[in-house]
Amino acid sequence: MAALIEITKNDRTEYVTIDDVKYFLPDFDEFSTSEQIRIKNIGERLSKLIKKEGLTEKEYAELDKLQNTTFSNISKGIPEEVQAKLLPGQKQKIVNAYFLAYAEELKKQTTPPIENGSPELSRTSSGSMEEGPKTG
Repeated sequence: MAALIEITKNDRTEYVTIDDVKYFLPDFDEFSTSEQIRIKNIGERLSKLIKKEGLTEKEYAELDKLQNTTFSNISKGIPEEVQAKLLPGQKQKIVNAYFLAYAEELKKQTTPPIENGSPELSRTSSGSMEEGPKTG
């Protein structure tokens, strides 16, 4: 069994420590646009299922499948034999911490509109800048 799981963010690099060995996790921006959308949609479905009371057996099975899919997406840097040792709750902790760190990073990247007469710019979810609606 994995004795220790810790997720650490070092600049923009996240890694998980399992049994005192560091394994790097991909930066969310490394995923293609379609992968990001897919992961986001899975996350939204997971959130709905987790909040719902009285899940059916089919919904519990879907919940497990979605959690495993999400973990698979972010754990490519962790060898399969190490992943196999992780308990479901440990995998979920890694997923939760990974996306919490990503959400916090997004909040830091969001900038207010420029107020000096220039076109308004705002950060997109990928961190790039895009021009907003022109006012005035």
